[in-house]
Amino acid sequence: MSLLSLWIVQHQRIIYIIKELTQLTFVGMPLLALASFYIFLRDENRKFDYNYSFMIILFFTYIVINLFYKLDIRVDNTFGFIVSYKDMLIPSLIYLIIMSSMVVVTLLFLDKPYSNKSGMVFLLISLAITVVEFILFLGGIKLFPYPVLGEFAMIGCSYKAISTFKK
Repeated sequence: MSLLSLWIVQHQRIIYIIKELTQLTFVGMPLLALASFYIFLRDENRKFDYNYSFMIILFFTYIVINLFYKLDIRVDNTFGFIVSYKDMLIPSLIYLIIMSSMVVVTLLFLDKPYSNKSGMVFLLISLAITVVEFILFLGGIKLFPYPVLGEFAMIGCSYKAISTFKK
């Protein structure tokens, strides 16, 4: 929603208020992947509580990164305001390590006895799209000012995970 508001909003004051929110994808996508992984794994012995510690660690890392790395705001004629870190290397590497680790963990648990196989494959494909798109984005190949295709894939995967519950 913050990215959409950067495209629509005309007032710079609002942009400076919500600029940190545009980088929440560094926290949101790993948490969506982790929640989808937990749902698709269907392991009765594994508690969801460990996800809370991972969430706290991610938010703490997010706060530290926002304290040490300044955000740069640019104006584009097509996409409106574009907010990114001035020095993207460290935040990007942390994000890539987390998402690549999720790919490896998903591969390791893909053939567990009670897991939702189609969901795990969908999660694996979504994570692969996210990682590949982010690597291409860092390499300078950009379709949009933000890597959004992987985000759409992860949101679709989380929707599929939630839809597995009985109504």
